[in-house]
Amino acid sequence: MRYFKTIFFFSVVLITASALASTVKAYPNLVANNDLVSVAPYNFTVQAGAGNLSVPNYGAREFFVFGRQWRMRQSGEVKRIKMYIDNKDQVVGLYVKFWRQNASWDYDLVGTTENLVSVLTAGEINEVNLTTPVAVQEGDFYSVRVERAGAGGAVLYGTNASGAITYYTTYNDSYEEPSALNFPWEEQESAWMTNKAVAVEFFMNAPQTVFIGDSIVSGAPSHHSFLHTTGHTNIPLTIEHQLAQIIGYDYQNMGIGSQTSVQIAARFAKDVVNSKPRLVIVNGGINDMALNVSVADYLTSWQNIFDLAAQNNIKVAALLMLPCSTNLCQQEGFMDERDMRKQALRDLATEYDNIILVDGDAYVGQYRPDGPAGNYWDIKPEYDCGDHVHFSPTGYAQIAQAIADALLPRVEITNTWLGWQRGQLNINYNLFFADDTQSLNLVSGVEYSLNGVDWLPATEANSNLSDGYDNLFGSTAGQMYTFVWHSWQDVANLETSAYVRLRPNDGYQSALDWVVSGPMAIDNLAPSNISSPFTEVLAPDMIKITTPGQVVENGSGLATWQMIRDQKFKSAIFDVFNTSSTVDSDLLPNTCYNYQVHFTDQVGNTSVPSETVQACTLAPIPTRFVVLKPRGVNNVMDLSVKILPNVESGLSGYYFFRADDAKRHNSGWIKTNHWRDTGFAFNVNNYTWGVKYRNAVGEETAPVYFTSSEYPNSWIIGAPYKTRSVSSRSR
Repeated sequence: MRYFKTIFFFSVVLITASALASTVKAYPNLVANNDLVSVAPYNFTVQAGAGNLSVPNYGAREFFVFGRQWRMRQSGEVKRIKMYIDNKDQVVGLYVKFWRQNASWDYDLVGTTENLVSVLTAGEINEVNLTTPVAVQEGDFYSVRVERAGAGGAVLYGTNASGAITYYTTYNDSYEEPSALNFPWEEQESAWMTNKAVAVEFFMNAPQTVFIGDSIVSGAPSHHSFLHTTGHTNIPLTIEHQLAQIIGYDYQNMGIGSQTSVQIAARFAKDVVNSKPRLVIVNGGINDMALNVSVADYLTSWQNIFDLAAQNNIKVAALLMLPCSTNLCQQEGFMDERDMRKQALRDLATEYDNIILVDGDAYVGQYRPDGPAGNYWDIKPEYDCGDHVHFSPTGYAQIAQAIADALLPRVEITNTWLGWQRGQLNINYNLFFADDTQSLNLVSGVEYSLNGVDWLPATEANSNLSDGYDNLFGSTAGQMYTFVWHSWQDVANLETSAYVRLRPNDGYQSALDWVVSGPMAIDNLAPSNISSPFTEVLAPDMIKITTPGQVVENGSGLATWQMIRDQKFKSAIFDVFNTSSTVDSDLLPNTCYNYQVHFTDQVGNTSVPSETVQACTLAPIPTRFVVLKPRGVNNVMDLSVKILPNVESGLSGYYFFRADDAKRHNSGWIKTNHWRDTGFAFNVNNYTWGVKYRNAVGEETAPVYFTSSEYPNSWIIGAPYKTRSVSSRSR
């Protein structure tokens, strides 16, 4: 983005990220890479060259590099330096010192390396790991001090450096040096040193975050990043610094004003990937529209950014184009196209799993009357710096808050519940921006609701599938976690709709919003109010059982049923849609059985047994029917039949009768299997008798018959009656 050229200096005391770290809560613990990366100067490589900067014999000289691109871009500890020294003759001391501009525009010494003479090799570009790292802050300057104890050639090489000025002080005594407080470096000698620098490259641990983008990221109009050769300095007003106040991440500001997404993408590898951050915050796009960069080139640039970030395991927070109130942004169709490009970028981001989109419209924008409903096209006056495209300090604070809110632990419930659920339910979810090495906790809660309004804590089931609330682990960092909800305990004996909501927490503070699932149908109530089954006695050894006429099931629906006999034996399980009855076979004749059924619904809830019904098998057809005339007895016939099982139960019994027209000669229903018939006519034969059984509930068998040609009552008194084997017959 464009920025004002007016030079305005504002000096402040910065708070380091390390000082904030102990108080910052609720954000992913982005553990910085251990790699050492360059933090100054920008876009310059240390080179060898013939020494051209001399040092007095038996004296000292200190060279202060004043140049915007030569200032520290990151707060932290300098752990390595890279520099060239051409000559070490009689050099007894060489130090790199760090300076911070104070409120009086002078400089205070904030740190000094150990004496580097012994570890530097003349004529070579040296990389030296400092024995004691030096703490610096973003925007600090540096100087190089050389002390000599005798004559010698030029020690250092002053290289060409556009935009830089090197000031220096000279001392005839090697023990003299600039005062540590309020030293006026810009009042010192600089002869022959305009656009020149004593080149030293500085390295510290990789930042957690890098910001890259246009002048919004750079900080215009109050501040310009140290990638610019000129500009204002007001670090506390930048998005970067204000976000660090909220989150505590260290950072490098790689914003350059007026750049398009094409230019930003072109330097992404150099300015971001080489800095090895865990997170990059990117903005860009409004200049694309102002400079007529096509939508295709805009999206290709963002795609290249996303691809490079993914390939290098860098998370991306993409700051979507912000409100704008300039004359250009007021032109018809301009903001409509902005919204179209924002949506296209949203669609592109869905193809990646390392992207979070930050939409700051609602934070700094307001409704434009000639725009669509709900738009945030214009910058709110209190957040407008005055040029209608950049932001005031409070506006940048709002944008920093938008980024912070987007980085709060977030969760996405991934279940798609089809049909009814029961019991222990797996709530599957992804955590966004969970750190690769330290996953977030869910200590702030998983809750459920039956109406989407009133919420209660969800009980975690005791299941091996559960990650629980603490020490969460997924197959991929931040993805595919499971909370197993014990709905049986929370939603017992109900058929209802329910919702689950999650709010992640990093162990200190919860995310801003709960994430609510879609409705799920919960069926934790088994079928009930089951009447007794229907029975039909088919044979002495078979009873047919048919499902009852009443069963209540208002949830997932009936699935299967099963017959139960005498509370012990269970039949096969039958599908309610295919089978409504079964035949219980191999039963004992004339035996009563108690029958129940139970049902299971579509999600596996099984009912208690139904009401009981009793059914009794039929008595068998009588067999071994025998008619005998006793020895020496006249006018008597003895009848007997095979014993009926369970004859003592209920109405069970035997019925013997003489099959004559009068039907007066019968036993009635008796419990014994024999009966004596008397009262026969003299010298009459060919009598017929019958017998039948009755079961416990009074169901009678068909009778069987026996016809005898003997004379039950004859003149031969006392003659023995010959017992014969006869066959029963029915008639």
